Amino acid sequence: MQKIVQIQKISRRFADRTVALDCVSFDIYKGDFLLVAGSNGSGKSVLMSLIAQLDEPTSGNVAVQKGFEAGLVFQDADSQILGETPWEDVMFSVKNFRLPKSEAKKRATAALEKTGLLEKKDMSARTMSGGEKRRLAVAGILSMERELLIFDEPFANLDWPGVRQVTAIMKELKAQGKTRMK
Repeated sequence: MQKIVQIQKISRRFADRTVALDCVSFDIYKGDFLLVAGSNGSGKSVLMSLIAQLDEPTSGNVAVQKGFEAGLVFQDADSQILGETPWEDVMFSVKNFRLPKSEAKKRATAALEKTGLLEKKDMSARTMSGGEKRRLAVAGILSMERELLIFDEPFANLDWPGVRQVTAIMKELKAQGKTRMK
């Protein structure tokens, strides 16, 4: 199996001396489906942020194989939504790749369709329900077509149909050989 992430003795301490992680080591292989569980405040979100390379460990090393950038769906979907509408938000995600406009539109349409938001693409993102916002955050990450996908609290604010939809998306990604962590 192909190792895509190697986490070696990482620790993360904050300025106030709070220890979020202490000497954590493990590997992630292509196609893995990992679940990180723990109580509130145990460092799960910090770990995911380090793997996505949005932060750096205080000590230790997180090595992600080239070509396997991570896409992170934040625990708080509101902090991830930047566009005024779902369409603008997902297009913002893909515009940074400098794709031809037709490819960007194709990815945005596919991501919104997979998350059940295509029919709501022109509504105000800020007035969406918590579950719809969660699915919009997922759509933004899906549009970037990352090989490593990280879902922080993937079912937060979702009703049962939303949980089933996100679960179906994760199963489909697994079938496609994507690597996921939640």
